[in-house]
Amino acid sequence: MENLNQPFQILTLMDFSKASYAALKSAVNLAKITNGTIEILHVGAAKDIAEQENQMAAMRSIYENKLSLKKKLSNLTQLIQKEENVPAHFTLSIGNIKNEVNDAIQTFEPDVVVLGKRKKKVVNFLGDGVTKHLLGSFKGGILLAGEENTLETHNQMSLGVLESLDVSNFGQLAKVLEGNAGDTIKRFKIRNEGNQPQLSEKELGKKVTTFEFEPTQGGSEKLADYITKSQVQLLCVQPNNFRERAETKTFFEGTALNVNVPILVLNN
Repeated sequence: MENLNQPFQILTLMDFSKASYAALKSAVNLAKITNGTIEILHVGAAKDIAEQENQMAAMRSIYENKLSLKKKLSNLTQLIQKEENVPAHFTLSIGNIKNEVNDAIQTFEPDVVVLGKRKKKVVNFLGDGVTKHLLGSFKGGILLAGEENTLETHNQMSLGVLESLDVSNFGQLAKVLEGNAGDTIKRFKIRNEGNQPQLSEKELGKKVTTFEFEPTQGGSEKLADYITKSQVQLLCVQPNNFRERAETKTFFEGTALNVNVPILVLNN
């Protein structure tokens, strides 16, 4: 059982790309909302570091590269602590990124893992690379934030939901969503044949306004555009809600790929 007295733990992956810096910004803002702690993970691939034919030269290259990376990561965490007043630490690993991410998750037990989202990439519930691996294995929150759609700090956050939301198994994360959501949550769902539009309900103790869409060709792009224009600041998605329904799954994958807001994937 989750200990709600433990600090909120946030793990973010850093490869020094623009997308990973955007993810770090979102992680910092999430830490401010939750009074959380950030762990920055950088994983270097040994094959990318040691390409020299001479073994001694290769070892020297690895050593010098690790020193350089440690300095960059140390400066980054110190800047976050000084300028943002957020506790931050870093881990530098060399090896297989999926294995190192698994080890970091076991060590730090994060409530949320934050990943960068490059344009029209990453958000695919079949996934690719690390994102696919985490979506298939990590039981918790995965925040996907792009270069142009970082998570911002708001006392009353405009929260959107694809299909439905059940946060009963998410402990502290549920409290964060409930405590920071505005008075009304916007729910976006596919209209089922024979069902009347569901106009409102209660979720997270908030009023929910439901918007229903037809699963027509091009409909997912229209829904993504509608969500973006509706000024949703965080879109929550639970893949288990539509993973077994092919038509709905495809529709929402297309929506998530095109939407221009931060996405919080809740795996359970």
